[in-house]
Amino acid sequence: AAHGITLTASPSLFFFSNTFNAEDRLQFAQRIQGLGQNRGATIIDVVHLDIDQYILDNLTKKVDLLHLTMGKLRETVQKETNEPVKRE
Repeated sequence: AAHGITLTASPSLFFFSNTFNAEDRLQFAQRIQGLGQNRGATIIDVVHLDIDQYILDNLTKKVDLLHLTMGKLRETVQKETNEPVKRE
């Protein structure tokens, strides 16, 4: 844990300024859904400028690539093709 902040007191997380670092983004998202959290969590991104959307799209692609490398190929393929993946 690079920052050492526990975020389970609130069910919502607002990102006003994202960076290109997907690791930081995932770490914050996991902390709001961490131990002691027994309710759903909401993550909201404030998109004001075109660069905000560009960074958010970039982060989404990085997380998708991470899921591909971590064994979540089935879900990622289904998301990208909008078709259910048949199980053999």
